[in-house]
Amino acid sequence: MTILRAFAGAAIPALAAWTIGRLILRNRELPASLACAAGGALLSLVLFTLFLFHAAKPPILIMVALIAAAPVVWLRPAIHIAAPKWVWPIAAIYGGLYFLYALTPEVQSDALHYHLWLATQTQSTGGFPSLISFYNVLPQGMETLFALAYVIGGEQAAKLLHLACLFGCVTLMPWIAARLGLAESTGWIAGLLFAITPVVGISSTCAYTDATLVFYTLAALALLEANQPVAAGLCAGFCYAIKFNGGWIAGILFVVFLARRQFRSALLFTAAATIIAAPWIIRAFVLTGNPIAPLANSLFPNPYFHTGTIQNLSAYLRSYGGLRWHQIPFQLTIRGDILQGLLGPVFLALPVALLTLRNRAGRRILAIAILLAIPWTFNIGTRFLMPALPFLALALIAAVPRPLAFTLLAAHMVLSWPQAIHTYAPDGTWSLDPDIPIQIPATYAKDKSVEVPMSNLIRSNTTNEDRILDLINAPAAITRRHLVNVWQSASGDRIGHAMELARTPGPGQFYEFRARPDKPLEGLRLAFTQSSSAPTAIREVLFFGDDRQPVKPNIVWSIEAQPNPWEATLALDRNRASAWSTWQPVEAGMYWRVDFNTRLTLQEIRIIADNSALKAGLQLHDSSGKQLAADLPRPAPILNLRLAAMRLARREGITHVVAKRGESQDVLDRIGQALEEDPHDWSLDRIARHDNISLYRILP
Repeated sequence: MTILRAFAGAAIPALAAWTIGRLILRNRELPASLACAAGGALLSLVLFTLFLFHAAKPPILIMVALIAAAPVVWLRPAIHIAAPKWVWPIAAIYGGLYFLYALTPEVQSDALHYHLWLATQTQSTGGFPSLISFYNVLPQGMETLFALAYVIGGEQAAKLLHLACLFGCVTLMPWIAARLGLAESTGWIAGLLFAITPVVGISSTCAYTDATLVFYTLAALALLEANQPVAAGLCAGFCYAIKFNGGWIAGILFVVFLARRQFRSALLFTAAATIIAAPWIIRAFVLTGNPIAPLANSLFPNPYFHTGTIQNLSAYLRSYGGLRWHQIPFQLTIRGDILQGLLGPVFLALPVALLTLRNRAGRRILAIAILLAIPWTFNIGTRFLMPALPFLALALIAAVPRPLAFTLLAAHMVLSWPQAIHTYAPDGTWSLDPDIPIQIPATYAKDKSVEVPMSNLIRSNTTNEDRILDLINAPAAITRRHLVNVWQSASGDRIGHAMELARTPGPGQFYEFRARPDKPLEGLRLAFTQSSSAPTAIREVLFFGDDRQPVKPNIVWSIEAQPNPWEATLALDRNRASAWSTWQPVEAGMYWRVDFNTRLTLQEIRIIADNSALKAGLQLHDSSGKQLAADLPRPAPILNLRLAAMRLARREGITHVVAKRGESQDVLDRIGQALEEDPHDWSLDRIARHDNISLYRILP
């Protein structure tokens, strides 16, 4: 029954998408998968609207799907591309294998953390999660379709729907090859070469979105060649709704329309793409003030994401920890342990594809492949090369004689089999588990032995109103709680950094700057005069009057800062664990400023700042810009900041902390170890535990 529900859960959304697409694409000579693509984009838009108004509950979603699929009884079937006889044995072997993997319960991290997040929301709020975090503001076009599949057939239905996109890719390849001037058989070989690639296999059999992006990329290009600008625009817009880098596809096609002087088609294409992509852009802007949040926060500053955190993440994704360019080809093809997946040794032959430069079709194929590979340079993980991979495979097959093409395909089949991968790839390479084929799909949950108990621990001991500081990267989609991750939002950044400071107080951690004004002040400006490669922070600014008593901030004081003006007040909250921070490398001219509502006679001003403020040339000025004489900076007294860090967490709305006691040098593991050793020193009460994971409640 579970398997039948899973198939129904994937089939009903696909049928609804095809029906909608057929009403748009009246040309029955086009492959049926193109109608599915165009209709799926519009169906996702309808589901977006339901989630926006918190109406995406199971009965409503099922009713929408059935209504959308109902006209199928009046539609004549579209043509299908007849595959050569030799395709069927290969499709049966690898198709059956992939079906088996897709029918197992979801165990992949990204799916359990966010790709299925919207799907699980249908069981509770029926809307978008209220918490503003990194993944919540990303476009989630395919995730809306996952939600529809999920309410019918569970997580396996979402996986099968994603797998269907891979099959759509294979069927489109011969059609595209023919339009490029190649034989359809070349397209079939290239499509199969792409489909059985190890990273494609593992990504397509889980609830990820990589195969979907490839499918919609191919569909948009095919519809361009078929002179269907509206449908091409729908597919290109949905590329953006799947992943940010999908917006690159829309840009490429728009330029092609202009280059061909098809201005009316360019206008229709743009309008259709905008209809699909704009809702996600508008939603991000309304939530954060940044239309492409969580990226480009330096262009669109906002209080929800720190520029430096996203910049550090981007820098890591461009090198995966310092991987050198000469190491990348072998990482992509043979190893895959660092770049999270591999293409297989056959793709070491890709330089042979340069032979296709001798003819026009080959030059077009390689140009398309290069253009589609450009976004990969911003995240060099293997699966992010997938949009370009079908055309790289097509160029390779077109460059070699037919017998050699079949030899490459046969070798790829052998080397991509799960048991074979682990004979040449190191342990830890992201690929299909070789043990799954001997398991019973309905009971297989090997990796869930970690994810599910972790989720149950949190869900069983908290309520929907609680906010949990997540120091273990818990699976948010199945936990269904307000999890605040330490890097996915500005709030998590602040708390996580405070806890790391509190874990290891030491000499020289903070420095104290003192000044004694010789006249009443109307304000104070702290400015950094030198650039620095590290961020810095102002932790406390203390004002002392004539009676040597602290002058408390008045609500009419005007406080500003650049950058992060919304955090400027943290320098006046009498909590050294919190701070106004640059959260990015210091640039000369960055400042923090307070203007008083009256002239204050001050005996002394004390500034507690991170030691990195010394390198940034911190200077004190009055409101007129005159520099104030200050004593030489001295190390600030060492304090226990653990209670202060928890005060900050409570002020940010955190009620619980989940942490792991670990042996690694990972920052979060070290914090978890400190919590484990003395929770009361942190004002925490351990309320639940499973193995090395503990759930704490923050005491009042």
